[in-house]
Amino acid sequence: DSKEILVGESVIAVGNPFGLTQTVTFGIVSAKGRTGIGITEYEDFIQTDAAINPGNSGGPLINLEGKIVGVNTAIFTRSGGYQGIGFAVPINMARRIMNDLIDEGRVSRGWLGVGIQDVTAELAKAFRLKDNKGTLITGVMPGTPAEKAGLQKGDVVLKLNGEVVENSNDLRNEIADARADAIVELELVRDGTPMRMMVTLDERPKQPSRMAIPQEPPTPTPQLGFSVQELTPEMAERLGYAQVQGGVVITEVEPDSSASEAGLRAGMLVVEMDRQNIANLVDFRRVGSELSLQDGILLLVRTQQGSQYIFLQGD
Repeated sequence: DSKEILVGESVIAVGNPFGLTQTVTFGIVSAKGRTGIGITEYEDFIQTDAAINPGNSGGPLINLEGKIVGVNTAIFTRSGGYQGIGFAVPINMARRIMNDLIDEGRVSRGWLGVGIQDVTAELAKAFRLKDNKGTLITGVMPGTPAEKAGLQKGDVVLKLNGEVVENSNDLRNEIADARADAIVELELVRDGTPMRMMVTLDERPKQPSRMAIPQEPPTPTPQLGFSVQELTPEMAERLGYAQVQGGVVITEVEPDSSASEAGLRAGMLVVEMDRQNIANLVDFRRVGSELSLQDGILLLVRTQQGSQYIFLQGD
């Protein structure tokens, strides 16, 4: 069980580096749950300093009891060889994939149908959370298990089947690992109220469709640090948005402003301010006039990659 290994535990990597068969190297588990490496969409790597070189991939990573805890996969290097950072797929993940391929000839992954992002300290403050654990739902795709179960954007998922959800990647991996047709229990917070939901997962589509984008001269907003204008069909086509249901597009962001530091960029769509829908410039001006940058403003913005919340606050 790769979940039982500990950081600092001794491990052995076996493989054929550079064609040298049955090579054994020794090291420790440097970290668990490594993500964001950029190797694949689902990442949950064991990091080790046991020497892994070209030719080690596919070989076992073994603990001192002789049990396989991972499958050597990749290294981080600037020279092409070992530099003390290697990665292995946890055996729990590898075993499930192996069983799927043997039994069904393909890998089955569970699918919820939501956009998600990590909870930062700023977002935890905006959503009145105790800490920044969990994952924030930024959008719910129509006709998906999430929509059928009643999940909403702005929900913060804290637990899955009683286990704490550390971040977005944790939720993504656990949902995928649960497989299609599985029933999972989510514990979440909505507008400060704890909730529980049972969700029946679906099969992950090969190419999940993006959510429909919720729907003159630029309108400068000096107090916010960016300018916006109505999103016309022509502009939507030029920016690569297939569907338009509302929102205003950011046309310019002032350098060194709070908006720039928070990550706002030209071309983003503002679809919510302070949890209120923004369909057009009238909505933007109305809602914006009631908010204070000093107190903080919660924005839901959309890009071609999906939706995300950004907490904007002045000095």
